[in-house]
Amino acid sequence: MDNVLTGSSVSDQIENEISSLQNGVGRYDDLVNEAIVRGEGGNLKASERLIAYWYPNMVKAITADQRAIKSGQSRGGKPHIYGAALCQLKAKEAAVLALNTAFCQCLQQQPNGPTQGTLSYAIGRAFEAQINLKNSLAGGKEVKDKLNHARRKGPTTVDINRIAKKEGFEEGWGMRIRRHIGDRMLYHLQNECLFIDKNRDEESDNLKDWVGNTKRGFVVKYIKEVKGKGLKTWKHIQLSEFALVAFDDGNASRARLRPIYQPMITVPAKWSDKDKGGYYKLEAPLILKSCKSQKDAIAKADMSAVYDGVNHLNATPWQINPKILSVVTALWERGGSQLGMPSADPLVMPPRIGADDPSLIKEAKKERARIWKKNVMELSLRKNFLGLLNTAQSNADRTIFFPHTMDFRGRAYPIPVYLQHQGDDISRGLLQFEEGVKLDDRATWWLKVHIANCFGVDSGPFSERVLWVDQHESEIDYTARYPLEDVWWHQADKPFQFLAAAMALSDGQVCHIPIQQDGSCNGLQHYAALGRDEVSAAAVNMIPNEFPSDIYEAISEQVGLRVSQDASAGDEFAKRLEGHINRKMVKSPTMTKTYGVTPVGTRRQLQERIVASGIENPYETSKYLREIVNSELTGKSQAATKIMDWLSAWAVEITKQNKHQAIKWTSPIGLPVVQHYRNLRAAYNRTCLGMQKVYFPADESQPVAKSKQHKAFSPNFIHALDASHMLLTANACARDDINFAAVHDSYRCPANRVDAMRDNLKTEFVNLHNKPILENLQTELRKLVKKIPDLPIPDRGNYDLNQIMDCEHFFQ
Repeated sequence: MDNVLTGSSVSDQIENEISSLQNGVGRYDDLVNEAIVRGEGGNLKASERLIAYWYPNMVKAITADQRAIKSGQSRGGKPHIYGAALCQLKAKEAAVLALNTAFCQCLQQQPNGPTQGTLSYAIGRAFEAQINLKNSLAGGKEVKDKLNHARRKGPTTVDINRIAKKEGFEEGWGMRIRRHIGDRMLYHLQNECLFIDKNRDEESDNLKDWVGNTKRGFVVKYIKEVKGKGLKTWKHIQLSEFALVAFDDGNASRARLRPIYQPMITVPAKWSDKDKGGYYKLEAPLILKSCKSQKDAIAKADMSAVYDGVNHLNATPWQINPKILSVVTALWERGGSQLGMPSADPLVMPPRIGADDPSLIKEAKKERARIWKKNVMELSLRKNFLGLLNTAQSNADRTIFFPHTMDFRGRAYPIPVYLQHQGDDISRGLLQFEEGVKLDDRATWWLKVHIANCFGVDSGPFSERVLWVDQHESEIDYTARYPLEDVWWHQADKPFQFLAAAMALSDGQVCHIPIQQDGSCNGLQHYAALGRDEVSAAAVNMIPNEFPSDIYEAISEQVGLRVSQDASAGDEFAKRLEGHINRKMVKSPTMTKTYGVTPVGTRRQLQERIVASGIENPYETSKYLREIVNSELTGKSQAATKIMDWLSAWAVEITKQNKHQAIKWTSPIGLPVVQHYRNLRAAYNRTCLGMQKVYFPADESQPVAKSKQHKAFSPNFIHALDASHMLLTANACARDDINFAAVHDSYRCPANRVDAMRDNLKTEFVNLHNKPILENLQTELRKLVKKIPDLPIPDRGNYDLNQIMDCEHFFQ
């Protein structure tokens, strides 16, 4: 890599990366400080790590106390005062409440920490609130509603104790019990929260590598302070220097993992077998969250084709579209709140009213709550939008690149946070290729197809789409010239991408627009090829036809017909749905069918569309519609169903024979894939402080999560296939010197290279599926079991893959 690090552009890039890291650290520090001020320091990841480390010892100590109290044996402190109260709590609840309360108090009251009396009372009050919460929740809906409305983020211990007292559910421990139970917990905090191990590696983030003969996590300090009329010595509880260093180290390591990643201003470093590429200084792994077994397999695998594909994605030069940036900026200055933009300013909160009519007061409160909620949601959206806009403005006059990372299946994602070509319509509209190409006849033809697709005219033959653009030439030209006066372009499915393409067509000279080609229900395309299924292939444009098949429209027509028949027979749900079944209604269930969507997931997708249509009883209606949709989908995807069932059967067999065996295989491009789903050791305690989760470090010795392994196998397998196809296409385009970008199964290239890219993607798809994919998979799966099950590969049909080369609308 040394020969790469020359030239001012690389020096500038390294400075940008250092700035990104510093900005990320600063942002993380702000979040940490805000959490501490709010009294939520115990919920920080660095705190959770320490809490998880000490939690088991605290549980054991409290359990021993409770057993001794119940058996009448004497324990420390004054169990006759606090014993009965302590035994009302589960040891796990008490442990996590004591640890969380102590952490929050000690962090919030640095540097001296709280006094012993203050902390003891806080712990006792939290314990009592936990009991009061259980009692109150048993008091019926009215009490639950009061608890829910006490705080927008959940009731505090003060709220819980106050409501419990008012409603008659308070334990009524009093100061004495609270202080004594808190003192007993402080004793355990000082004696059980320890660093004990022999050696510490200075570079390690693992608590087990800490030294000390025995170092406490919480220590007592006597501090002289002026209180009242004189100088008094007060006993304070502090986090020890060892605990603070561990806390700071944990935050520092996390802060370094949170840089505000920006686009690069020079070509990213190439990935190789050295596992170093992309950014020069920032840490960004090629594969996110890969488990140890996957890393070990990758170290032994031939990853050259994977590296080549990612390197070509990384090397595609981009720039900001100045015309779209000008439009976006102007619309934002006008107030935003349109075309996917959040509002530039929060909504004004209406004043409180002093009406005598309780119903008017109630409605006014509802309106205030609605506006408050909308403002809270818009705040986050506004921050993200401003991040996008600032990134575009700061890179407006230079060439930029997007380094990519991959998930464990090989799907590629740009790393930069705000602005990227896999972002929303605004983000994609703001980006264009740095390379401009002359708009000859063929490039203009493809640009027109792209314009129609972006507007939503994407279901007919390409010639009809071009004709639609020609028929709307005047509207397209006017909107391109006067986008801030004209609103016709707002009707487009992808308004900013449509406007960018319209401007390029209106200019008529040089085009920088990425022309995209999307797979037709790509998951089903892979299943049709795997099963050589002619029915599925015909449904997803894998058989030559003048007119493109639209599986979503075909499913909606069949579903609509069955709903009409049921309505005629008197079915109430069918009557509600009649006339509302359309392409949008069934698109999501159809698209996700091949990715293992669950019945619940299908019902939720349908319910969302049913609610949008204003149909009554959406829950039951969606259950009725789900059965019809699934029935029609099964008929169109028999090969997919058989292969999915086969994959699921293998997953069941593997996890049944060995509860520790994760399902793993090698994708066709050579990436080892490991399903890393395991049962994490964790303790969950629903307390008065909310759900307190204590996670323990992930360990591959833990049993696999069987259900997740089963359900995820088929979608992960297909995702690994479409990732392989995309990277193979990227490599083919690299050989032909074609700038290439992708959003999974949506490929982009310059307007004058669309035909060449389409040839490549078809050729690579055919070559991919001419390999014995299922046979190779079966060979690998058999190595994961001791007793090979009788699970033959599903029978294939007679579909000829080579037909794809003549399919005009395979990708469109």
